[in-house]
Order: sequence, then structure tokens, then C-alpha cells
Amino acid sequence: MGCMIETSQETADLISEYEGAMELASDPHWKEHAEAGDCFVAAVRFMEEADHPRFVLIHAIVTGTSRDVLGVQYSHGFVLDTQTDLVIDLSCGRRIVLPKQIYMAIGRVHPEYMRAYSKSRMLQMLAEHGHYGCWELPVDDSGVMKTGC
Repeated sequence: MGCMIETSQETADLISEYEGAMELASDPHWKEHAEAGDCFVAAVRFMEEADHPRFVLIHAIVTGTSRDVLGVQYSHGFVLDTQTDLVIDLSCGRRIVLPKQIYMAIGRVHPEYMRAYSKSRMLQMLAEHGHYGCWELPVDDSGVMKTGC
């Protein structure tokens, strides 16, 4: 049994348009960070396509719930629609759109380790760091939260 979440037509159109345009395999940054997944690339690409101030890029520490990462705290990227308070997560080919509170509970998102970026700030961070993220959270090179944080 599924759960349908109402999204605005504009948000739904942006997600559909984005999914058709994504070409991760040809992106040099993707190959560099493929082991950690494509969440940061997917979130940045959505932000570039959406080009609307209501969307913010989120980098956060989450606690894994699937068997491969069960209990592991690691960095994750997604988009928040500040107008509807819906999270958009297009990582790993998924199309997850959930209310922020539900998404944060399922992903066991740690609010104290959550950073939000407007599109202009995101572009600054991309230029400064030379990769899609994670930029300002206490994680090691593999994206796992550093011990003692």
C-alpha cells in the first residue's frame, strides 16, 4: 500500500524535467565521488534546473536505516521546498518527495548537523571546494561522520 503526497504541479514538473536531463556518467565529479552515492550531485543538479529561491540545498548527517549502512552516521544531500516544506530526494535514481518532518524522522536526520544553502551560496561553495559536497559538516573523505563529533 502506498502513500500519495500532494505536490504542486510546478514541483512535479521540475522533478520530471530534471530526471530526464541527468547524465551522471559523463560528469568527472561523479566518478570521483561515486562510492559515496550521488545525493550531492542529484541535489545540486535539481537546484540548477529549478532556479527558484523557494528551493534550498540541504547537507545533513543522517543515520543509515538500510542493511548496508544500518546505524552508520553519514553525510547526505537533498533539497527542501521552503514553500511547501517538502523534501525532494532524487539520489540513486529515486524520486522521494515527503514532508520534512517525516523525511527527517525516517532518515534520523541530526538537526545540529544540517546546513542549508541558497542557490547563490551553493554556487559559491561549489567554486570554493571544487566538488558537490559535503562542505561544512564533520565527515571524513568517505562521507562518514568523524568520531567524537
